[in-house]
Amino acid sequence: MADLTPLLTISGAFGAAFAGQYLGHKLTRNRDTEKQNKESLQNLYSPLVYKIVDYIDIECSNSIITPNNFIDELEIYVLDHLNIQLKENTNDLFNNILADISEKLTYADQNLIMSFEIAKKYGKEFNYGQEKATLVKNIYSVRSRIELSSVFLSQYLKLNKQLKTLSKAIQDELEEPYFYTLVVRILLQMRLFSIAINYSFRDKDLIVSAFGIDKYLLEKAENLVKRHEYILNDLDDFSSKVSEELDVDSYAFLDELIHKMEYMDHYESDAPSIWRRLIEEDRNKEEKQLEDFLENYVNKDS
Repeated sequence: MADLTPLLTISGAFGAAFAGQYLGHKLTRNRDTEKQNKESLQNLYSPLVYKIVDYIDIECSNSIITPNNFIDELEIYVLDHLNIQLKENTNDLFNNILADISEKLTYADQNLIMSFEIAKKYGKEFNYGQEKATLVKNIYSVRSRIELSSVFLSQYLKLNKQLKTLSKAIQDELEEPYFYTLVVRILLQMRLFSIAINYSFRDKDLIVSAFGIDKYLLEKAENLVKRHEYILNDLDDFSSKVSEELDVDSYAFLDELIHKMEYMDHYESDAPSIWRRLIEEDRNKEEKQLEDFLENYVNKDS
């Protein structure tokens, strides 16, 4: 029998060389990724993250002191809170954010770049309470602004988690506006435009308070947003069953959120009951539209 020792020695040497090369390449790639993440965090995300948070807070604060003729509200409520002098121009704030991102776009990931381009096209102007929530331009504007804010906050939290550079206190602080953006995205994806545009800005603090007593809501919201995005991005592979299941899960999530909002509504704002009523009205409207469609379809064939 031939002596295989030289062959095994050569094979072992090649194997060791390959393993060493592979590990060296992997370590180099990991160092490059870490370096890139640090540069992105330092140059783009860290300088702007609180501008994003401030924009969200100010948009929501402005909505409370702005009359909205497209919802039912007591006139005294508006008069008690109306102080135009305190309002900041959120259009200027958001457009400044777009300009800042534009200057550092090389540090953005693909999702942020896409959200930025959409916001640059549709999100330059939004004026709360001035037009119907169902107007296409309002829907596109709010959707693009909230999505950009959501993607930015998500990426900031993700990068810090990978680099282990974020304190628990800051993480908790930033997860609150991030969760809020996810809720608004779900409302828009569910075509609950009145809640998303007329009410969610005013009810931000209550939404965040509900999240404060159940942090698992964040994971659920992220999952729902991803599923909605998957369906929107893969219409060629559309499945009515998958879409219906997603609608059921989204309504269940909103019901759970509203239940916790009710628990945290110490000022008895009626916001949770308004959300429930509007969701019920929307579902009844969709059921009626489906019934009418089926009836017309049957009559056409008979």
